[in-house]
Amino acid sequence: MKPALFFVALLAGAVFIEQPALAQSGKYSGVISDGHGHFKGRNANPDGTIAAMDRNNIDKVVIWVKQQGGWKDKDTLAFHAKYPDRVVSGVAFQQKGWSKQRSEFLREVRQKAASGKFKWLGEVSVRGKIGGKLHSPPDSPRLRQVLDIAAESGLPVTFHHNPYRRHAKSFERTGEYETFIEATLAYGTDATIVWAHWCGLSNPEEARMLLKRFANLHCDLAWLHNPQDSVPNSLIGDENRFLPAWKALIEEFPDRFIVGVDSSATPSHLMEYDSWVDKIRTALGGLRPKTARLVATENFHRLIGAK
Repeated sequence: MKPALFFVALLAGAVFIEQPALAQSGKYSGVISDGHGHFKGRNANPDGTIAAMDRNNIDKVVIWVKQQGGWKDKDTLAFHAKYPDRVVSGVAFQQKGWSKQRSEFLREVRQKAASGKFKWLGEVSVRGKIGGKLHSPPDSPRLRQVLDIAAESGLPVTFHHNPYRRHAKSFERTGEYETFIEATLAYGTDATIVWAHWCGLSNPEEARMLLKRFANLHCDLAWLHNPQDSVPNSLIGDENRFLPAWKALIEEFPDRFIVGVDSSATPSHLMEYDSWVDKIRTALGGLRPKTARLVATENFHRLIGAK
């Protein structure tokens, strides 16, 4: 193995280590960029997020604040001002203005997207938790307005839509999956779209069809750390490696996937942070080094430079 190459990143004094993508442990050891981050609740600790990123060789995170705890987009901008090279400011949708369908909300989103202060829209919640609340019908005109804003501003937009019901230990997909694809994804072909949680917890063949059909679509891999029996379609196996069909798909479309820690900076999330990133590194370690780098960091950087 060649010696590690070191470079000092002038990012809030942090040092990032650019190593060979595959370490001797079989885990990806290079830089990671976090494409899925939040602040939630009164006890959320933004500075704790930076400390966790430093420990885990993570250069950047996109933040979409949640309404719990009173977090607003102005807080994200303040966090970016404190750590300008670490924090990517996102226009947040997990707010009452979106969930209560307030008419002025999207007008404000459009203004923020045009301001030049933000780099990403998200996480636009359609149906949240499996079997949870429907925040927006999957064919809502409001979703098409979001896609118009994304296309006009050049900002990527991340959607969260998990169209399933849970019955004991089994899962049932609802018609909201196809509706979202045909009414929303098919409309927004001029926007850069990320569908969170491996494209709505799709199986590999479904994800392949989506990626072939929509050249503007990306799948994020947040929730990779979740117990795989808690989702309808597993992404990784018992050893935290991508399952063969998923590995083949990611290698086939290496520029269409991004990773995300999906931390809300709560005390419990920050306690679990290192173990979550370790799972991500283990999964990435099973990919070809070039593919691992794309999924870990390079695709993220391309997306935030889309404007």
